[in-house]
Amino acid sequence: MFSFCRDLCRSKKEKEKSKKDKKDKHGNSGSKEDGKGNKHKPKNAYTFSIIGQGKKNTDQDTSLIFEIVEENNTIVRFYGIFDGHGDFGKEASVLANQEFEAFIRGNIKKILKMKDLKDYKERVKKLLKVMYIDCQKKYERNVS
Repeated sequence: MFSFCRDLCRSKKEKEKSKKDKKDKHGNSGSKEDGKGNKHKPKNAYTFSIIGQGKKNTDQDTSLIFEIVEENNTIVRFYGIFDGHGDFGKEASVLANQEFEAFIRGNIKKILKMKDLKDYKERVKKLLKVMYIDCQKKYERNVS
């Protein structure tokens, strides 16, 4: 039987069951468990970048998309674009990308604890500023 015919001939129950059981090309089902039986479905996010028009004619940008599921089933998603410029633009954007992800993953509990404070945004800005300054120092050490 052809696959389109098989789909037409299946009952509604069978169709729903097959949707739940479907796995992606890596063998993962469409939802993730947080260890306590709670499930969530990851969101689709995409990036697109074009090669620059400068002398090097290279793409110096990097992007970052990641998701953290905390113990209390809090889902935190991060999206970042790191725009590289100049002679070491690619290296700078790669370093910023790696440092940002490592910093967020290492400090997510601290960030979430501040969530209920009045000055939450200011505190997070200060944390990110510290991360930025550290990243800038690493960059300068590597380039010099």
